Amino acid sequence: MSKKRVVAIIINSILIVLNLIFIWGNSCMSTESSSQSSNGVYETIKPVLDATLGEGVVTHSVFRKTAHFIEFCCFGFLVSLLFALIYGIKVKKLVEIFFIGLLVAVIDESLQILSKRGADVADVLLDYCGYIFGVGILFLSVLIYKKLFKQFKK
Repeated sequence: MSKKRVVAIIINSILIVLNLIFIWGNSCMSTESSSQSSNGVYETIKPVLDATLGEGVVTHSVFRKTAHFIEFCCFGFLVSLLFALIYGIKVKKLVEIFFIGLLVAVIDESLQILSKRGADVADVLLDYCGYIFGVGILFLSVLIYKKLFKQFKK
C-alpha cells in the first residue's frame, strides 16, 4: 500500500471520528441545549433560506431534519470512501457498509433516550436514508470518474 493511500486512510478515519463526535455529541445534549444550539444556527441562516427558497418555507423542524440527513450523508460518504481506500470498490462490501450506517443511526437515537430526549424510529430511518444517500454519492462519483478517465485515456 502506498504512503499516499495510508495518509488518505488516516485522514479519512480522523474525519469519520470527528463526524461521529459531532453526531453523537449533539444527541447527548439535553432537549433545551439541543434546541438552543440548532435555533442559533437556524436564525443565522434563516435570512438566506428565506431569500432563496421563499419566506417560511424552511421551518425550524424541517431545518433540524435536514441537518440530520446531511450529517449522516457525510458519514455515509466517508465510511464508503474508507472502504474504497482499503478494499477498492467492491459490491460485496456494501452489506458491511450499510450495516455500519444502521448501527450508528440506532446508537444515535439510543443516546437521545439516555439524554432524556426520547427516540423516534422515523429519525432512525431519516438518518439511515441520509447515510445511504452519502454512500450513493461516493459510488456514483467513482463511476463517473471511471467513465471520464476511460474516455480521456482513449
